[in-house]
Amino acid sequence: MAPSIAEAYRVPQYERPKQTKEDLELAPLVEIDISCFNEPGEKERLVAKLEDTVRDVGFWIVHWP
Repeated sequence: MAPSIAEAYRVPQYERPKQTKEDLELAPLVEIDISCFNEPGEKERLVAKLEDTVRDVGFWIVHWP
């Protein structure tokens, strides 16, 4: 008898990888503060900061007070 679809496509239980013992360089994390979003010129400043971050870093967080 052929296995059921659920048996054929069973996903194995997730096991968290062991913590590395290698000395890794951490990626910078840029904070994008949007608390001043509605102030004059702030949207343009935020767009420029996010554009630079996306191109040069690739990681960011959004800070909202």
